[in-house]
Amino acid sequence: MNETNDRVKDLIRQLSHRNEDIRWAAAASLATIGEPAVGQLLEALDDRDSVVRLRAAWALGRIGDQRATEKLIRTLGDGDWSVRMRAAQALGNLRARPALDALLLATRDGNADVRRHVIGALSRIADPAAADRLGTALKDKDWRVRMAAALALSAIDDGKSQNLLKAALCDENEHVRTIARAGTRTPEGETCRKTISAGLAGNLPPGTMKVVQDGGREILVANTGDGIYAIGNICTHKGCQLSRGTLEGVTVHCPCHGSAFAVKAGSVVQGPAQEPVTAYPVAITDGEIRITT
Repeated sequence: MNETNDRVKDLIRQLSHRNEDIRWAAAASLATIGEPAVGQLLEALDDRDSVVRLRAAWALGRIGDQRATEKLIRTLGDGDWSVRMRAAQALGNLRARPALDALLLATRDGNADVRRHVIGALSRIADPAAADRLGTALKDKDWRVRMAAALALSAIDDGKSQNLLKAALCDENEHVRTIARAGTRTPEGETCRKTISAGLAGNLPPGTMKVVQDGGREILVANTGDGIYAIGNICTHKGCQLSRGTLEGVTVHCPCHGSAFAVKAGSVVQGPAQEPVTAYPVAITDGEIRITT
């Protein structure tokens, strides 16, 4: 036992060696030693040298001893981003469910690499309680973080995570979209759907209409008194804006040539238009009009 302790102490010292290959070889040897090295590795997480703390966290993650969980959680607050990153990775390797709250908080870390590894840890834990925060991470400015969030939601794979993951089907990055498509089992040729805000329902009185923009597309939102509906704003006859016309009950009349469309379904009620306009699903969430396009 003394021989093993001495061996561990020597390897701990080598974690700060000026040669990087020797440092990593020492960390790998400590991981191979396993449980007998845990105590000294935990102490090394308090070392003044961030290089030592980093490799100690890595080795503890490789060993997988749950006794390291609490100390690794505290290490998520380390002043060095690379140490925080390795602590998150280690907690993921441990599948440390007690670390869930700390990891959720760490998804707001200022360093993208830390956020990515934190979300990777959440992917391994796969707790549905993380779904909302992972949904927020799908909007991260770094595509690698968004990709990690998509993978984590795919790992949870419940109804809520599936719905959140659908937002990533429209991501600008191909890798994120590919993961979202696989996670939601969406056919490759299917067009992505996204949700846009049309403002507060209370600001659209019955009998009135408004137009919202979705990229280069205009959407007419109408409150008929028995519900709020959304259809394409451009008449299929000559391209006039329906919003400049009149809303009568559940029908909007085009101001140019008299065509009329049902705002509930977009279907033609009166010509000369022959083609319907697109109807969009509408939901009211916390008083906000949300349109799926």
